[in-house]
Amino acid sequence: MIMSKTLKLRAFTCAPLIFLFVFICIYLDFGSSQKLYDSLWEPKDSNWQVVDEGSSGLLANMISKYENEQVIRFYHENPDETNDVLLYAKDRNLDIWDTSSRYTDIRLHREIVKDMISKIPNHRVLISNVSRALTNSMPNGREMKSLPPLNFNALSSMPQEAFSELYLQYTEEFYKNYQNIEAINSYLRLLSSMYSDLCELTSLGTTSEGRSILGLRIHGRRSDTHGQYHVKDENEVIILQGNAHAREWISIPTLCYSAWKLVAQYDSDNRVRNLLDKFEWIFVPVLNVDGYAYTRSEDRFWVKNRQSIKTSNCKGINIDNNWGFGFTGEGNPCDELFGGLAPFEANETYAMFNLISNTLPKEGKTTVGFLDVHSYSQSVLWPYAYTCDLLPADDENFQELAMGLTKELHRVNGRFYSHQQACIPFDGIHKHYHPGAAIDFAYFVGEVRWPFTIRLRDMGDYGYLLPAHQIIPTSREFYAMLLYYGQFISEAAY
Repeated sequence: MIMSKTLKLRAFTCAPLIFLFVFICIYLDFGSSQKLYDSLWEPKDSNWQVVDEGSSGLLANMISKYENEQVIRFYHENPDETNDVLLYAKDRNLDIWDTSSRYTDIRLHREIVKDMISKIPNHRVLISNVSRALTNSMPNGREMKSLPPLNFNALSSMPQEAFSELYLQYTEEFYKNYQNIEAINSYLRLLSSMYSDLCELTSLGTTSEGRSILGLRIHGRRSDTHGQYHVKDENEVIILQGNAHAREWISIPTLCYSAWKLVAQYDSDNRVRNLLDKFEWIFVPVLNVDGYAYTRSEDRFWVKNRQSIKTSNCKGINIDNNWGFGFTGEGNPCDELFGGLAPFEANETYAMFNLISNTLPKEGKTTVGFLDVHSYSQSVLWPYAYTCDLLPADDENFQELAMGLTKELHRVNGRFYSHQQACIPFDGIHKHYHPGAAIDFAYFVGEVRWPFTIRLRDMGDYGYLLPAHQIIPTSREFYAMLLYYGQFISEAAY
């Protein structure tokens, strides 16, 4: 009895000491883990320079730049009215956001609104205050803030559990806002590290300002008899490119989202597994890297890349007018539609040409699908864009697939998407409306069986200033469409 009381007394006396010892161990372990975790978010030894967009006032500077501007939709009922609108805009160097056979959306200063309305009275104001719309496109009207780039030098020493937690947190935050190029590159590299057995990051080329054009190559996996994994050698490839036009921000997180879903659902969704085992998928979320960076620092509505032109002081080539089919080499280098002096003059289009025409064929692979992702107008378009005088030989098959794609886009959130040939059916000054288009080259020269241009949200209410809270809904629509696209191609007899 006396011994029992003594043991109880000793246990009671030692309990606080034991608790203190355990607490100190946990604290020290947490502290070291937290330091390692924090180090991943620091730009030490990084290849990218961090830009603190939130404190530098970049958004504030651009807000004042567009203080007195509006976006107006001018309606036209015939080719003559169409020409009147386009000539008026061209003569005054106005920013044409979108045009069709029925309407043209134009960004213009309040000083000339009355004059243009007097000449073209059939109109509707889409955005009454561009500055306010730019502010509202950011979460809660905040400054442009991006996730910090990750320090991958520290990843090798990070426990798997902590790395998985970091991946989940980074992914969750990534789609809450439009990220800068450093954060986007970090996220793509994070995916390639988290799913190293399903994808790898590759550089397709370098821009005129020295930035890498990154692509994420995604494929299936099979286990051998020893339980080890090896990459399946897919011979058919589907390519997706986004942000050919710098101001079309929504295309970037949309493609990142689909890439993430494909690798994340490979082991849980048989449909995804079959598509990755059947095809290699190459995602290029930011083709126009220099132009995109410029839209975040200087001009939110910049379209072209930032390449110098030998014959002009004006910079930039419209990437989607620089492909080698229907290329004209005409136009003013200062115009946003200028497609360059020669096909594939833009570093970006040459990188994609090299991928389709050289790199993949040397690997014994054939490109069967090509999606050029743009905004806005919620539409699915197929070749040819160059002129309506040409029809693809299998136009009915394009129509069939396009109808299915639009149904999938609509099914998710009830959004209406149209489908049609990419050209605009009217004559006049824009008879050859879209020279040098990516889908035209892919189809006619690259012999890609199923090229489409996908124009994402919206129908013009926000235009290029789609609010960040629509990133996830838009991405979900596109991902559902993408699964249908892959399924259709895999079952097509060709």
